[in-house]
Amino acid sequence: MRNTKELADEYCRMLHFASDCIQYYYRISALHDCNDCGKNPYDCEYIPKVGEQTRINCPLWRSKSYDR
Repeated sequence: MRNTKELADEYCRMLHFASDCIQYYYRISALHDCNDCGKNPYDCEYIPKVGEQTRINCPLWRSKSYDR
């Protein structure tokens, strides 16, 4: 059986890891990806297929124009 100090240290490591994961998620979700790209998908050299990951911060990304 482990002592309380070892359990506290392990819990602290898990909290730091969870915090790092959350910060990473927020940094990644703030970047542009294929889902908010305004480029015509048929003109794009990289088209993710169903189930594939989208490119994050892609150099081919273009902003959407909302001109109607």
